[in-house]
Amino acid sequence: MAPPRSTEPRAAASLTSPTGGVPPQRKVVSVLVGGQILGGIGMGATLSLGSLLAAQLSGSTAWSGMAATMSTLGAAVAAVPLARLAVARGRRISLSTGALIAGTGAVIAIASAPFRASRTSA
Repeated sequence: MAPPRSTEPRAAASLTSPTGGVPPQRKVVSVLVGGQILGGIGMGATLSLGSLLAAQLSGSTAWSGMAATMSTLGAAVAAVPLARLAVARGRRISLSTGALIAGTGAVIAIASAPFRASRTSA
């Protein structure tokens, strides 16, 4: 006959990482929360500054909404290929690829602003 199960909570030592310190799940959750906060700030800045940049470069406030529209459409177009990549190669590769593509687009948009502004002022 098996001994009865203990109803007492597990020892606190089992909740720490093997090296001691912060429990692994708490550390992972902290990193994920930090990433979400930074991502939210980045999205807010992208939409706000993208609208200002679009209005400045086009010379018309009517085009200011195009930055948010293109950001949304870009995410929608990339969603299916990135989902297929996640199934084939894993979430980490898919998320990294999506972040790399988005970052490259942001760098191109930021780098092109001074060139466009210098052409319109000449």
